[in-house]
Amino acid sequence: MEKRGQGLSTSAIILIVLGVFVLVLLILGFMMGWDTMAPWLSSENVDKIAQSCSVACSAGNTYNFCSSDKELIDKAKIKTTSTCEKFSDKEKYPDYNVKPCPSIPCPGSCSDLGGSWMINDCVPNVHEDLTLKASDSSGSKSCCKEIPFCGNGKVDTGEECDDGNKDDKDACSNLCKK
Repeated sequence: MEKRGQGLSTSAIILIVLGVFVLVLLILGFMMGWDTMAPWLSSENVDKIAQSCSVACSAGNTYNFCSSDKELIDKAKIKTTSTCEKFSDKEKYPDYNVKPCPSIPCPGSCSDLGGSWMINDCVPNVHEDLTLKASDSSGSKSCCKEIPFCGNGKVDTGEECDDGNKDDKDACSNLCKK
């Protein structure tokens, strides 16, 4: 009795093992990300980001230029995440070739206003509310800070004292005078 074809040849076994190895490598690469699996595969994308920012500027896309974060990888493989507006700052990023976009006025951030501004959470009559222009599809951004007033428990400009109440018969009057 002939037993041809019943056994796998050595080359067939090697091909199967190699195929399984490649399959596992592909699965891991797509699940973990190729730069994690093989960092030498990730390459710089400075020109791609510069072109993307240029397109956002020419299209007048405020969100993509001012608010959308982009991950830039430079020649030294250093990753920097920021917006086109920030990357166009030649003093901070001189090598990135991202051009400023004078046709798109990017709204500032609350910290640009100076003082202790917070984002949203504004309470009428308690906080001064300054609404910045909308920079994305989520709507406008409210920056607010506490309005100084007598009775808030903090000694503000023009007050001699502030005990946090309106009682005129204690050590601090309801006009915040001693």
